[in-house]
Amino acid sequence: MGKSLQDIEEERRQAFRSLDELDRQKKEINRLEFQTEDLYAESIFALKQLDYLPLGSRDTMNLYDVLSASERNQTLIFLDIDDARNKLKKQERQVEDRIDELGRDYRLTLENQTNRKERSYGN
Repeated sequence: MGKSLQDIEEERRQAFRSLDELDRQKKEINRLEFQTEDLYAESIFALKQLDYLPLGSRDTMNLYDVLSASERNQTLIFLDIDDARNKLKKQERQVEDRIDELGRDYRLTLENQTNRKERSYGN
């Protein structure tokens, strides 16, 4: 025999809790992205201010190397953030598909129980 209606309902509740957790994680990723943007904007701005100082050619080259490395690091961090966001979207789709499947299972189980009851009353 298949799952009971209560089992299916519990699985659906668990799936909805999973969706809530994924939503919390998405918000955390968004917060991290904004904080990272702010941090990099502030640090790049501060570093670029050094370019206005009378620096020797070696110091200027070092400054540009640091700026370039910072921008590369920022790009890598944002790629990681995008990867995390894509993984969450994939997980979210899987949970939503599971919720849909459980909804179909619930309706089918309810229909089967109703049919059995009708047959038992008919005898």
